Amino acid sequence: MTLDHRAALRALLAHADNDIVLVDPAGQVLAASGRAAERLGARSVEAAVGRDALAGLAPRLAGPRRAALHRVLACGVAETLEDHLGDGWWTVRFTPVPAGTEAGNVAPVAVLVSARDISRERALALALADSEERFDSTFDAAGHGMALLGSDGRFVRINPALSALLGLDPGAPGDLAAAVFPGDLKVARDLLHRLFAGQAYPLSLRMRFLDATGAVVWTDVGATVPRHRPGEPVCAVLQIRDVTQEHRVDERLRAAKDEAERASRAKTRFLAAASHDLRQPLQALAMFIAVLAGRETDSRNRALIERIEKTTEALTGLLNTLLDISRLDAGLMRCEPRDVPLGPLLARLVEEVQPLAAGRGLEMRWVPTRLAAHADPALVEIIVRNLLGNAVRYTPQGRIVLGVRRRAGGRVEIQVVDTGTGIPADQQALVFEDFHQVENPAREKGEGLGLGLAIVKRVSALLGAPVTLVSHPGRGTRVGLTLPGPQGGRPDTAIDDGLGGIDPAGAQGLSVMVIDDDPAILDGLTLVLEGWDCDVLAFEDIRGLREGLASGGLLAPPDVIIADYRLDGAETGVEAVALIREAVGEPVPAVLLTGDTAPQRLREADASGLPVLHKPVKPDALRAVLADLVAGGLTLTDWRAG
Repeated sequence: MTLDHRAALRALLAHADNDIVLVDPAGQVLAASGRAAERLGARSVEAAVGRDALAGLAPRLAGPRRAALHRVLACGVAETLEDHLGDGWWTVRFTPVPAGTEAGNVAPVAVLVSARDISRERALALALADSEERFDSTFDAAGHGMALLGSDGRFVRINPALSALLGLDPGAPGDLAAAVFPGDLKVARDLLHRLFAGQAYPLSLRMRFLDATGAVVWTDVGATVPRHRPGEPVCAVLQIRDVTQEHRVDERLRAAKDEAERASRAKTRFLAAASHDLRQPLQALAMFIAVLAGRETDSRNRALIERIEKTTEALTGLLNTLLDISRLDAGLMRCEPRDVPLGPLLARLVEEVQPLAAGRGLEMRWVPTRLAAHADPALVEIIVRNLLGNAVRYTPQGRIVLGVRRRAGGRVEIQVVDTGTGIPADQQALVFEDFHQVENPAREKGEGLGLGLAIVKRVSALLGAPVTLVSHPGRGTRVGLTLPGPQGGRPDTAIDDGLGGIDPAGAQGLSVMVIDDDPAILDGLTLVLEGWDCDVLAFEDIRGLREGLASGGLLAPPDVIIADYRLDGAETGVEAVALIREAVGEPVPAVLLTGDTAPQRLREADASGLPVLHKPVKPDALRAVLADLVAGGLTLTDWRAG
């Protein structure tokens, strides 16, 4: 698909005449018209993205608007406010944008906020109410449609603008029902009832009419019943404004959003399938490399094996980036903040990145710190690792500096500064979008997917920590992550090394049952486990597992179970684990392996309560997990027979 729907959406808004913004639930601008960008003080519509749409408004205006935003998001029903701003009046309409078009999936995820100057209409309404002598000239001179409507639903009088808009005869304009689009007759009848049932306040609604050619005209209708002398016929004053063009923009925005969502879903399905199909052979390859490395003694051959291993690790890194995105989409990344010293965490990341920077001839500088923050260290690690990786990729020469600064309010800011190529101003908002990569001839080709900063954006939102970016093309980039300072709790000084405090030697000599429908992975796992002196009983599917259990060949319960999550057909490793546990009558420790990155699959695996390892799993990591399992460290739920 070649159409860039995000760009199409922004282009539609950019050329809209009114002050229109599309905001997320927090009130942050997702897209804006040129007039809206100018009101927000942005130099361009692109620069308006990410700003608070209500920033700069007086509290008496911002409060009701933010409350209306929350009501529209909660109820999914459009709402209109009138504000007095400066010397004029504005009507602000909040229109919910649903999450999608599938059945049951109508909850709004964004709101289209359109502001329109109604000072003239309001002045006209006041003139009608306060001065009958000026009514005729005001009525006829109005640039939008106006009408006097009797309680019987017939037009008493229409102005030239309404006559031109709907093709009505000023001498015999007929009744409201004849001019309204048939599908909105119920709306028109309800309007009449409310107007003439003694309702004192003005009404506003959107309604469709038919013009002289039968074409549909979308309108915003404002209606009120002015004061009248006793005994005089009661008439309502209608102000009918043509919003057909605005409606078409809305429809195009919705269509563009729906199409973008369809493309995004197709992309997610494709990436999940591609990631799964690549992870399967990589898992087998990782096992075979480990076995080969353990058997090879020739130094030249061992060096070649190490190069093969590094290549597979690079590909694994790309796949793990996709996994991070999928885990975020599935809602499986959780924020568990605590007081944590930043020095040990950042020092470990520097040690990890240092060899890569040195291999590119870059100076990696780390400014040690004793500062602490209140944050989830795992999420901070994901963000900083991606920032350092980006800095290494985009810095052809020079240095990278990592440090921490104190900020106002007791906060701290982690900064990654490089002397790289920099990011042009018009690209700085876009680099946080999925798969966006700045065109740069100095960048190493074939590395990265353009997801690093997209992950940073999503994880920082989960962490509730703002990310700032300052960049100058040709000079370098500084990215900052601002975190709250410690809350007074005892800092968690432990650094997770992946072993859970358990000696990996605990995986030596175990009895292991393995279930995986990929013969290559099954062979690789068996070879690695046998290298640890484990007794291995391997099965390719649940049918073979049932036959093996029924044959009575299992003399004693295994120490641990390794099961692939997705087996042939609709069967899963969760079922295989339950089958074995039921057969042996014991809650045998178990771990799931999966190559799936589809959000739904990840949620299903997570819901099983079993530990989950994502393919390709390195033998050392698998060994540590098995040792932890048999020591009782990774069993997440109690097993219940039946």
